[in-house]
Amino acid sequence: MSSVHSIAEKGFENSSLYDRVRPTHSYESVELVLKKIGVLGENSDREKTVVELGAGTGLFTSVMTEVLAKHNLDKKVRIIALEPLANMCEKLRDRCPGIEVKQNAAENTGL
Repeated sequence: MSSVHSIAEKGFENSSLYDRVRPTHSYESVELVLKKIGVLGENSDREKTVVELGAGTGLFTSVMTEVLAKHNLDKKVRIIALEPLANMCEKLRDRCPGIEVKQNAAENTGL
């Protein structure tokens, strides 16, 4: 049984529509988040893992990979994207082929 509420499941069943109308994240905002969580900045030369909960279709994830590549950290940071809905995972895998995608809810990460 899915842990996603049926209303949310219904609302997100059309991942292509979601993808078209949902605004993306700015490069600067994602860069700031990565600085705040310690991925960029001091000790950025150490390997790290970022777990993104509710990754959706990968709108944030794709910008995150751009930021990491610009800072030459794309090989040092492992991204695990968790998304409970299969259709969203499919879009996410298409958008970010090098990212590890798991179809799990935030309360049951499997990690």
